[in-house]
Amino acid sequence: MSEFLDLAALTGPAFAQTVGFLYGRLANVLDRRRQSQTEVIATPAVLEGELGPLVISEPVVEHHRAELEGLLERIGVAQANLRSVNRRDDGLATDLERLRDLLEQIYGQHITLSGEDRPSSGVRVDQRARTVRGQMVGLDADEATTNARVDVTQNIGEVSSSGSVIGARIKKLG
Repeated sequence: MSEFLDLAALTGPAFAQTVGFLYGRLANVLDRRRQSQTEVIATPAVLEGELGPLVISEPVVEHHRAELEGLLERIGVAQANLRSVNRRDDGLATDLERLRDLLEQIYGQHITLSGEDRPSSGVRVDQRARTVRGQMVGLDADEATTNARVDVTQNIGEVSSSGSVIGARIKKLG
C-alpha cells in the first residue's frame, strides 16, 4: 500500500472526493482548450490546509504528458466505477499517489489529505542560488488569508553586500 495515500482508511464520501478531485485536476491540466494557466478553486474539505491559485507549469506537463495520459485512462476507470472500486487496490493507490506527486510538481503546491502526516496543502517555493547580487524574494503577495500555508525554502551560497534575500513579503495577512 502507498506510504501516504491510504484509500482503505477513507470513508465513502472522502474516497469519492479524493479520487474526484485528483482526477478533475488531471483532466484540467491535460485540457489544451483551457482558458487560463491559473485557476482559483475552493479547497475541497478532504484536503488539509488551503490551496493557493493553481498555476500550471507547462514544461512539467509536457515532460510527463505520456504518463499523465496513462494515469487519466486508468484513474478514469475508477472514477466511473467508484461504488465497485476495491479501496485496497495497491495499483489504484500507487496511481493516485503518483498523480498527486505530479500535480504537486505541476502546481508547485502540497496537496495533503486531512489526517496525513505531511505538510498541509498550500504554496511551495524552492529557490537555489550560488550568489545573490540583487534582491531575491521567495513570495511577494498583496494579501493572504490566515489559513494560507506557504512553504519557502531558500538555499543560497552567498549574498553580496548589495544583495538581499527575503523568504516572504505579505502586505496584508488576515
